[in-house]
Amino acid sequence: MPKIGYTMMDIDLLSDRSLYDAIYGHARVSPESLQELVRDWPIAFPCVVIAIQHGGRPAPVRPAGVSLFVHPGLIYWLVPEPQAPLDGVLMGEPQPCPAPDDLVDSIQHAIISMRRQELLALGDRPATPPSPETDRQLVALAVAQLRAAHPAGGDTLELWLKVAHALYNRSLNLLRRRLIEFLSTLTDDSAEVPGYSQAYELAVRHVYGTFVISELLAGFAAHVMAVAGLCRSSLATRVDPGSGGLVERAQAYIAATYRQPIQLQHVAQAVGVTAPHLARQFRAATGQTIGQALMDLRLREARILLIDTDWPIRAVAADCGFGSQEHFHRSFKRELGMPPGAYRAAR
Repeated sequence: MPKIGYTMMDIDLLSDRSLYDAIYGHARVSPESLQELVRDWPIAFPCVVIAIQHGGRPAPVRPAGVSLFVHPGLIYWLVPEPQAPLDGVLMGEPQPCPAPDDLVDSIQHAIISMRRQELLALGDRPATPPSPETDRQLVALAVAQLRAAHPAGGDTLELWLKVAHALYNRSLNLLRRRLIEFLSTLTDDSAEVPGYSQAYELAVRHVYGTFVISELLAGFAAHVMAVAGLCRSSLATRVDPGSGGLVERAQAYIAATYRQPIQLQHVAQAVGVTAPHLARQFRAATGQTIGQALMDLRLREARILLIDTDWPIRAVAADCGFGSQEHFHRSFKRELGMPPGAYRAAR
């Protein structure tokens, strides 16, 4: 239930993934659903949307409007007019939201604006990289926008490349791996499009054949824009979005979203079947449950980060989808016989 605090209403959507999935390109939300969602909110349209990184701390000032909680780490303010920057609070520029139908697009722009502010703030402290959460958010936004031919897609890609550079500049191999992961996420299900294989191969050759990071990132952006056009062609001509093997589609969804707090029901919804049916089919084909496959993937990615980066253990845990450092520690030790710190030290 919404909670009214002072002059702002808190709207908690942490357990309802429909808006989250729409923001990050995992699903679409209809205009009718958006109209219904905002019907009882104490905000009139047009309004502005502001993304705020709160880190678990409430903002010191709460204007009239809506404080929207969609996922951990960020708050979205829907307020009647732009707000002055708050001391000690990372917040983006206000983004116009003319109508409820524009809410998803306005939130996307608000996130990008806030992440630009984050990079500007880090400019004075180059030793401090952006957060892994920034990396994840911008990848999801860039992929969603590039697939949809959104006008901001190229700008979001450019912003993400700056974040990737800041995060992975100490390891060329890790940076290359992250670029390939981005390309694979973007090009899911596009293998049958004419010209796709050649474009993808050219992009991969560029990634592994370029050794100057500035040239690597600039050229990668050009290859991505070429491949994105082919992906849009694939999406436009696909007749049956449920085609392909059920288990393969579930595995692709897990690979794309393992950093998020997903469960069996989320995977089942994404592939269009009931949770019990997916559970039976997945186990029959792989010998694993969805949960076991998800844990294997998270631990595999964690091992790579422990070896190839000097990120704190808590950052590795968060980047690989573990809800807490304690959960990561227990899971890692149970599966590998030693805690993450000992594993890193042994390598």
